[in-house]
Amino acid sequence: MTSTLLQLPFELQLLILENIKSDSHLDLAPLAQACKYYSSLVSDRFNWNKTVTILHEKVDRSHGYLIHALNKTRHVKSFQTRQLQSMTHPSSIGLLFSILEKQHSPSNLEDIKIYAPANCHIKLYDNLAYYPQTSLFHLSIRDSMNDGYIMSSESYHMRLLQFLERCLSQSQQTLITLDLPSFPLNLLITHCNDYCFPQVKTLNIGLVGCQEPEYISRFWSVLKAMFPHLKELTLTLDEHHIVLFKSLLSNTSLFPWIKTLSVQDAESPKKYLSKDELRSSLLQLNGLSRITAGWDMIAL
Repeated sequence: MTSTLLQLPFELQLLILENIKSDSHLDLAPLAQACKYYSSLVSDRFNWNKTVTILHEKVDRSHGYLIHALNKTRHVKSFQTRQLQSMTHPSSIGLLFSILEKQHSPSNLEDIKIYAPANCHIKLYDNLAYYPQTSLFHLSIRDSMNDGYIMSSESYHMRLLQFLERCLSQSQQTLITLDLPSFPLNLLITHCNDYCFPQVKTLNIGLVGCQEPEYISRFWSVLKAMFPHLKELTLTLDEHHIVLFKSLLSNTSLFPWIKTLSVQDAESPKKYLSKDELRSSLLQLNGLSRITAGWDMIAL
């Protein structure tokens, strides 16, 4: 079978590969295992331009051959990927790193959407810091099974700061969507308060911060200055930071600003947020039209 394929014109072989990877680029893995020629062919830049999709539904030993094929030409930075979308198992994280490493230019990637287990997030941030992208429009890193997880800003302090300084800062002028529900917001507020993301309309981030009155009084004003044209704010929240969240609901001087506010938690937010409380806040905050907490939605 392989020898028959080798006799086909090169352009036709690329067309066959195009159809094989139409659902997921991981479907190229068995070919990477077939022979040296196809191991080289699947790593050709034409297979990794424009949109790259990685759907990893089960552990497959052949995936290692695909990663190996890309790593053999690690020094050749020829990929021109525009959109990278992945639902990733920990064993295929290495493939994402190879794709980032082989980009022809740090301005190639415009859209990164990665669904990965929470314990992989720090590795993803590490690699985005090491291979920073400078012209991102949309960045999403989340665990589809656990939207209530927030990374420890103490345990990962320096590594997360490197991501902010080397990667996120580079896309300040281009980002439109920032979807990082596990990322601790206090690092942005404390260490990057001179950043400004004028194009960001949607922000999803973990609410973490000091509970001291002085800190709280400037926390939200710094966030508004950082995201002046924000429309949709989603906060990953736990009961330890409910005071900080409620300070947003009572700060009328911030508004008009966001249009919709959502809260997500590993447990139900109903434990510490009453419907009457949310309704009262909605009525007094100018321009805010909807608050969503768990399954409850309150809208004007």
